[in-house]
Amino acid sequence: MRLLQRMAVIVSTGALAAGLAVAPASATDDATIPVSGGVTSVTVNPAVTKALLNNKILPYATDAKTSLVWTKQGPTVRYGFPITGDSFVTAGGSPLTISGGEIAHTGGVRFVNLRNFKALKVSDFDIRLGEGLLCATKVNNQPAEVPVFKVIPTSLEPRLTSDGFAVLSGVRLELTKAAADALNGSLNTTVFTAGLPFGTATVRADI
Repeated sequence: MRLLQRMAVIVSTGALAAGLAVAPASATDDATIPVSGGVTSVTVNPAVTKALLNNKILPYATDAKTSLVWTKQGPTVRYGFPITGDSFVTAGGSPLTISGGEIAHTGGVRFVNLRNFKALKVSDFDIRLGEGLLCATKVNNQPAEVPVFKVIPTSLEPRLTSDGFAVLSGVRLELTKAAADALNGSLNTTVFTAGLPFGTATVRADI
């Protein structure tokens, strides 16, 4: 709701400046909009879930909601990572388009190799929209800076809900080479590859 009020002010101000003729917004009209909460849900690609389990790799969420879901491609898991209040997006235009921002989260995923009980935990994810990356700011609970996924949205025009949320859905997550190398090295496996289509995300941000 705060965003809708702000955009109304921007549009009305622009209309007055243009003699009540509203011109399309430019990049210079973008505003930094705080995000006070929300959740990012990640649905793991069913083929990836099957491949990991077949190789005795168990990925499970920590400090995040986990649910089993059934898709046309088979069963898989969905994680829900809470969005923290130090997040923001940069957006403007009509229709509203997101041009950047950072969306921080609590929670993470711990990968365990059941064959040798080696493990790696990545957590406290930042979605960096301007860079097209999802980075882990903690690895095994220690401060870090690891790009885990490439973030590939189908659209940067969010759906705005009546209760003040901006929703980006169908965001593809592809594993980076840095993350694949770290997982393979830590778990003593070769199952992870750069570009692996890990899953899709839906970002529901309270703006």
